[in-house]
Amino acid sequence: MARVIRLAEADDAEEILAIYAHYIEQSVTFECILPSLEQFKKRIEDVLQIYPYLVAEKDGRIIGYTYAHRFKDRQAYDWSVECSIYLHPLARGMGLGKILYGALMKLLALQNMQMAYACVTMPNVPSEALHKSVGFHCVAQMPNAGYKAGAWHDVKWYAKEIGTFPLEPRPVVPLQETDHKAQSEILQEAVEIWEQKMTLKK
Repeated sequence: MARVIRLAEADDAEEILAIYAHYIEQSVTFECILPSLEQFKKRIEDVLQIYPYLVAEKDGRIIGYTYAHRFKDRQAYDWSVECSIYLHPLARGMGLGKILYGALMKLLALQNMQMAYACVTMPNVPSEALHKSVGFHCVAQMPNAGYKAGAWHDVKWYAKEIGTFPLEPRPVVPLQETDHKAQSEILQEAVEIWEQKMTLKK
């Protein structure tokens, strides 16, 4: 079976949106209305101007994706990102989320990022377990932060250190301007880990 982890493209929007639709319906995300295909393409393009947006393919079909985007608008937040990850329901439980997040963090390190944050809507035991497994820790819980599907939901904020916090941070580099060889090595390593995991499961 062919497995690939690569940077997303705008033309991937339809497949990615199909995965995201499941999470909108299941209340895991606070977005309530499914974006249009054109809106979603624009989101992918906007992220890719600076940040990584990764997809995992199995036999030519996208079964998971992860991306980072700006955490806050003010300049002092330049070295912080918010991360999201979504897997096709049939792709859960195979360690793919951990592999995708691992690759994402390495790409962010290439860009000189320092902190990654993730917002998890409660309850979501699998997402909490995933974030903890890759080194995130809970830094805040906001009670009754949102109302969806007939219920109030808390959200938890998770944080992970990416960099080493020098006294003077290096400027953030858009992903397209980082070392392409290093990018390729990170993505290839992620695929190899994925293949090894699948071999062990046989």
